[in-house]
Amino acid sequence: MITYIKELIMATKKPPPSAKPPAEKDTKKIEVMIEKELINYCSAKVIEYFRLVSVDGEGREAFQVWVKGTWSETEHLLITHNTRKPRLWSSLDRATRHFKEKYHYKGRVYLEI
Repeated sequence: MITYIKELIMATKKPPPSAKPPAEKDTKKIEVMIEKELINYCSAKVIEYFRLVSVDGEGREAFQVWVKGTWSETEHLLITHNTRKPRLWSSLDRATRHFKEKYHYKGRVYLEI
C-alpha cells in the first residue's frame, strides 16, 4: 500500500522547469497592442517610433505596424481589437494619414520593404 502511494505521489509531481525542451525555452513571445492602447500611449507621448513592415496580406501587399515605446525594450505589433490579427494597411499614404489624424502621432516612422 505504501509503495502504491509513493508511486501515485511521484506520478503527480511536475517536472522541474529546467526539464523543458530547448526549443521551448528559445521561443520569443510577440508583444501585441490594440489601437485603444496605442491612442493612449500617443497622447502620453511615450512612443519612440512606428515601423511599417511590408507583408503579403490576403493575396496583396500590405503593411503591418510595429510600435516601439519608451517603457519597453521590444517592439509591439499593432493588432485589431476584434479579430486579434495584425492591423494591415494597403497603402502608405493612408497609414500615415491615419497615424496623424487618429493617433495624433507626428514622430518617426520607419519603412521596411
